Amino acid sequence: MAGGGLGAPGTEALTPVTYKERIQFDGWELTEGTVRNWEVRDGFDDVAAMVGDNLTVANRSGEVWRPKTLGPGKFTVQLWLAGKTITQAQDAFRTLLRATYRPHRLVRVTRTMASGEVVYCDAEVAGTVSPTHLGQAAYRASITFTVPSGMWRSDIVYEQSTPVGAKLNQGLYLDDLAPSTAPLETLEFTIYGRITNPYLTDNTDGGYVDKFNYAGTIPSGGWLRFNAEFWSVDAGGFSYANNLVNPTGRRLMTISAARPGDRPSVILSGTNGDSKTHLKVRGRRHYLC
Repeated sequence: MAGGGLGAPGTEALTPVTYKERIQFDGWELTEGTVRNWEVRDGFDDVAAMVGDNLTVANRSGEVWRPKTLGPGKFTVQLWLAGKTITQAQDAFRTLLRATYRPHRLVRVTRTMASGEVVYCDAEVAGTVSPTHLGQAAYRASITFTVPSGMWRSDIVYEQSTPVGAKLNQGLYLDDLAPSTAPLETLEFTIYGRITNPYLTDNTDGGYVDKFNYAGTIPSGGWLRFNAEFWSVDAGGFSYANNLVNPTGRRLMTISAARPGDRPSVILSGTNGDSKTHLKVRGRRHYLC
């Protein structure tokens, strides 16, 4: 029988799907497309400067390099608004201000990327908003936002674990977080016992080499969980001691963004592991802003 030109199932050429890029402020969508939308995206992918100074030493040439931290982020949205009448256009501009201009708190800005990934940040309007009138029934405006955290985060929370009962030391590549471009400072880590003197180490090539140590024993079936975003520690199956918790970095634990071709990774080390010993890491991707 003559074929239909498609070939065997599964051999068709795959065309990448491109999604409509969308922007929302606390759920209110700017990119509605009929009466309002963004105009250009210049400035939306700006990356802020790093914060920190190198050290000048007397009678020594040059400077001594010191590690830096993220500065606050910034992006600009250029947009247009339209109405059938000047009153409708004015109402649309006031609605925009109600959605974006919140002096008492940060606004949750959500962006749907062309890949379909959804990212968000908490931002505030910086400076003034000065619209340009386009005839009687349209506006063009440019609004600049600052992002105190300096990063976008993925809407999806990813979770990965080492094999239960694997021999110590246990290494874990965080493949789901590999696209991140910013340091992973807000992850949640859970160490399951039994394990004595557990150490968790950032093993990413060229990373911060942050470490987290619990100078005690997590019993079999018990667990110790620490959340780097909220600086919180809790446990199950035993009572932990705060004075035995020892972070070494600026945060409770930071995992570095990986270089091209690499993946962020951590190592769980310690002694007296058993069939229940493992590590779970949970969190979002982080992108520079």
